[in-house]
Amino acid sequence: MHTLTPMRRNLCAPALVLALFLIGAPAATADTITGGVGAAWQTWVVANLDQDNKPYWDGNSWDSSLPMNIGSCLTATGACTQLGAGAPGAIPFWGLAFTSGTDSGGGADSDFHFLRSSDQGTAALRLEIAGNAEWNTFGWYDTTAPVTLHEIFAGPVDPGEPAAVAVFIPSASYGFYLGARNGDIYRTQSSSSSANAGKQHFAVFQESATPGAEVYWIGVEDLRFGCDGCSSDKDYQDLVVRVQGVTNAVAEPGTFLLALTGLVGLSLIGRRRAR
Repeated sequence: MHTLTPMRRNLCAPALVLALFLIGAPAATADTITGGVGAAWQTWVVANLDQDNKPYWDGNSWDSSLPMNIGSCLTATGACTQLGAGAPGAIPFWGLAFTSGTDSGGGADSDFHFLRSSDQGTAALRLEIAGNAEWNTFGWYDTTAPVTLHEIFAGPVDPGEPAAVAVFIPSASYGFYLGARNGDIYRTQSSSSSANAGKQHFAVFQESATPGAEVYWIGVEDLRFGCDGCSSDKDYQDLVVRVQGVTNAVAEPGTFLLALTGLVGLSLIGRRRAR
């Protein structure tokens, strides 16, 4: 007579699978932009590029008799074809309500910044069309301490150099700044700029909204405008940077500990039932 031995379920294996899943799964996060009331992503088309400052970055560039502002550069049209096949096209911009069909609205959000949830950012200097290119600097700042500047690119860096690509790890709440030749510091939160306060010197465009890997194009105007003695063409292509967030597939320490605890607990239960 044979005695049938009950099958012992191996509870450790499911626990191990669960642990590996939690440890290996990347967090679905991304750096997001936040700004003033009424600001959001606005759509536009190439036909809107008539240099009438609608949207606000559609200025009449002094660099050419043909259209050559940031919109022309992103679409590789007019006199700004330097990006070639790498131009992202007419991607949404951050600002106030804009109606593409009537080419109306599109004012600037004077104060915006970013909330970080990616592990790090990659910045690529793609274009500089400015007489002050040798002196301009670009970087990020913590919104709680805007006076402290963290430089990413210095003036002498050219878009074609290896140094024109940099990795940066900003704070949880951060903005970008441009340091101008005359000492002015312009911030995405323009109310905290050292000069020309309240005037937005940045134009941000969104190439990708993929969680964990959002891609932004940032165009900057490096001269004062809208004040006595100021002179600027507001073309926002004096410095153009492509920024991408990167989220690594590494679990947080707390997630790892939780998975490990679950593995040990289920292992003990399995041993007791096996007796």
